[in-house]
Amino acid sequence: MRVGAPSVKSFKRKSSTKYKLTWKTNPSASGYQIQYAQNGMFVGAKKATVKKAKTSSYTLSRLAKKKNYYARIRAYKKVGGTTYYSSWSEAGNVKKTRTAKASLLSKKKKVFEIRKWADQKMFQYDTLQGSCTDGTYAYYLLFNRKVSKCKIVKVKRSNLKVVQVSGALDVAHGNDMTYDSHRKRLVIVHSTGVDPKRLTSVDPQSLGIIESKHVQIPKKLAGGSIADANGATAFSGVAYSSGRKQYVVLLSHNYNFVILDSDLEPVRYVKAGKKYNYVMQGIDATDDYIMVAQSPKTSKQKYNIITVYDWDGRYISKINVKKGYEIESIYHVGSKYYAGFYRSYYKTRYKNVIKKVKVKGKEKKKKVKVKYREYQRDNYVYQIKGI
Repeated sequence: MRVGAPSVKSFKRKSSTKYKLTWKTNPSASGYQIQYAQNGMFVGAKKATVKKAKTSSYTLSRLAKKKNYYARIRAYKKVGGTTYYSSWSEAGNVKKTRTAKASLLSKKKKVFEIRKWADQKMFQYDTLQGSCTDGTYAYYLLFNRKVSKCKIVKVKRSNLKVVQVSGALDVAHGNDMTYDSHRKRLVIVHSTGVDPKRLTSVDPQSLGIIESKHVQIPKKLAGGSIADANGATAFSGVAYSSGRKQYVVLLSHNYNFVILDSDLEPVRYVKAGKKYNYVMQGIDATDDYIMVAQSPKTSKQKYNIITVYDWDGRYISKINVKKGYEIESIYHVGSKYYAGFYRSYYKTRYKNVIKKVKVKGKEKKKKVKVKYREYQRDNYVYQIKGI
């Protein structure tokens, strides 16, 4: 049974510990369920229930003093012994465009630079791509541009200690990575190479490959057409929702999504709402939302951004994050969010070379210093606050 969703009219602070939510009612509903949280992604949200369909307001009380809160509401209808729910309303107090603060991860005033801390050489495994976490450890993919392979760097989150670095993994670009909390495995999207729709599973203990699977998109897939299926030629992002027990993959060519079950089999096609003309990078997901990291495509685009959708593809908001570096991947632990970036720059170096020079008509060898510019990449992780 389909139940119409109510819409939020207002969500306003009434005191240091109270907020009032008002909404447009649904007369055919049995009541309403409200969620409220201190983060706009509603991770760890609390609930309140309104049992009368004609009620159009509710005051949330005993909240943390002077903290910002977000709220959303859905209708429910009881038929026999079954309760049916509408989709959630848009969130009250969540701005459509907002700018988040970024805090660099460091330990004892030493900046956490992934390549150096993992003891990897420049021009080899030196470029951050996908990242994820199992809660205790964070995992980062470093890409080797010369051989198109990756290594996984395993880092203990509590002290930023690099505890393990994998061998070379044949996962092509390794554009994104997620953690499956039920099967206890890392899943990497290849994105490029001989099979751009291949997903490779890795054991988080040994960091060795368990299996690789080509994902075949069927011609008849809920939410998509035959043209949509034919156009799904490559994946650029992957994320896992523990609550849904489903994966979502981002399609490279049109930036829509395909939802996969726990066996990596396609379930439905999801067309994303409003899209921004930025470069698509990695994705992350909660049980309610899909977040797409995007880096600037033009010089006019000052910020990296995170675009937020629900699992039906409805556009939720755009979050501006850190300038200057290139965002590559995002992950979260509870209501805390993290993003991996790399910084490209040239470093001036000097080297001694032997040159032949003429002195008073005679040819002699002379040691001279030659100046040259060397292309560098550094890889950092920032906690993103304000999501």
